[in-house]
Amino acid sequence: MATTTAEEAVLLIILFVILPKLGINVHLWIIIVLPLTWAAWSYLTYRIGARAIAKMPVLGAEALIGVRCRTTTPLSPEGYVKVGSELWQAHSIDGNLNSEDDIIIVEVRGLVLLVKKTSGSSIDNHTCSGDIENKSGNPEI
Repeated sequence: MATTTAEEAVLLIILFVILPKLGINVHLWIIIVLPLTWAAWSYLTYRIGARAIAKMPVLGAEALIGVRCRTTTPLSPEGYVKVGSELWQAHSIDGNLNSEDDIIIVEVRGLVLLVKKTSGSSIDNHTCSGDIENKSGNPEI
């Protein structure tokens, strides 16, 4: 927050010292609104940045747990699923599944994903072919 205080001080020096010396008169409402707006913006960006920095990244196989996707081959009970742009071998814990069934990854054992059929609404293609999102909503690469 020291940076914000320094920015506010520079802004006030410009408004009260430099601009009047150059013969530029600034309306009172600008002198009030501009520093308040700057402070609000600085506070907002600080809060967003602090929240992003505080999050622990989820990396490796653990990032796959909770990802919803679809089967690319029938799982009887083993087959393949596409996660992001990668094809993974998978084992169904719900028995046999058809191709294009909606699934969720529940565990990773080595290079094999343990999956189960999802209940409820269908998933969109973005989840299957786009960025992998873990259960906390953080995009993973």
